[in-house]
Amino acid sequence: MSIASISAIMITGAIFQNVVLIDYFKITINIESYQYRIIVMTVILIINIIANFTLLKLYLKRRERKSKNKINEIELIGKE
Repeated sequence: MSIASISAIMITGAIFQNVVLIDYFKITINIESYQYRIIVMTVILIINIIANFTLLKLYLKRRERKSKNKINEIELIGKE
């Protein structure tokens, strides 16, 4: 999942850079500079960490709901 989210964020970033920054705002960026590479990779890393924690939180909530339902079913079967 982490590799997929990094890929999705990189593709989204490339589209954002080409469409919004270059076409609409006419901003010229020196792509070959080290500062540009460091800034882009840092932004991608931060967004990826946030996305992974969000997905983890949603997954854990889903698992918790499933485990609560199973416990309730087992308790009802035991009482009957």
